[in-house]
Amino acid sequence: GSLTVTNGATLNVSTLGAGDAGSVRLSVRGAATFDGTTPDGFSVSGAFSFVESENGRGGNVELSAGSLTVINGAQLGASTLGTGDAGSVKLTVRDAATFDGTTPDGRSV
Repeated sequence: GSLTVTNGATLNVSTLGAGDAGSVRLSVRGAATFDGTTPDGFSVSGAFSFVESENGRGGNVELSAGSLTVINGAQLGASTLGTGDAGSVKLTVRDAATFDGTTPDGRSV
């Protein structure tokens, strides 16, 4: 199978309060594609683990795919706004991986 995430859609886990965020784990036999933003450019397509609390730990974003395309401002990320660890992005791609481009207004979100 394949996975397509477009037009600002996201696969994410997060925590806003005490505690840790989970992980996003994806296994795709064929192509995984993350492409673009919402029409207003406010949100990017992607897969994320995010912590907004002071001391929570972020989970990982783990993706295994036949091929991977991340274009037009889309992102894969693990981050925190506090003091805890952000987590990691771990990619396993059998064939080609392509990362290209910015949001339509030319910035990276």
